[in-house]
Amino acid sequence: MRKLNIDYAFKAKVIESGLASEVNQIEKAMHASALLHSTGQIVKCNLDFETAYNRWSFLTENAPDAYLEARRINKARYKRVGRLYERIYTMLAEYPESVFLTLTFTDVVLNSTSAETRRKYVQRYLRAYGVPYVANKDFGAKNEREHYHAVIACHVDLDGWIYGFALAKPITINRTVPKRYKNLPDDEIAVLMFRDNCKALAKYTAKLTNHAIKETCKRSAVMYYAPNKGKKAE
Repeated sequence: MRKLNIDYAFKAKVIESGLASEVNQIEKAMHASALLHSTGQIVKCNLDFETAYNRWSFLTENAPDAYLEARRINKARYKRVGRLYERIYTMLAEYPESVFLTLTFTDVVLNSTSAETRRKYVQRYLRAYGVPYVANKDFGAKNEREHYHAVIACHVDLDGWIYGFALAKPITINRTVPKRYKNLPDDEIAVLMFRDNCKALAKYTAKLTNHAIKETCKRSAVMYYAPNKGKKAE
């Protein structure tokens, strides 16, 4: 199978510019317009059709390479969110004691190890519990400091993370029922809200990959592990 040469610097530039997000909104608005005219269905969008079409025309004419790259970024994220949703949904359904974990590194560790070594530290720490997890690298919004977030299917020993600071939060289901669910049976509401929470976690975890690309101009694979399948990375 031929290996694709991906220009991560260009991809990072497109992400940094906000073009991927803009293209996402443009295509949502155009799709919503098509649905309205074909089925009568109304879909809320941040852009009206005329604005979206004008921006689409401008970008495809004046920045076609960047526009196509933005589409590729969005398509990859949709697929990544779908895969993560399935894993997180299965994990939380089977392991309600799952936690959301943040792992940081001390200055000494950051200055004396490579990114790949730190990634191995995270994998080793998480895998030692022998339960499913998903994890991804992130960078601080203010100081761009590297750290990791993970969803893991058990409580963890925070003192066991010797490379920096660790914080674990229980994953709780949002109890505020959206208006769109108000007239549904209680058991159906519970299922839908559980799914919504899993989707939110999946979207956040997937978003970290684009953040890492933006900061490092390199691919950042989501790590996941299932005891029966072994360690994997997307």
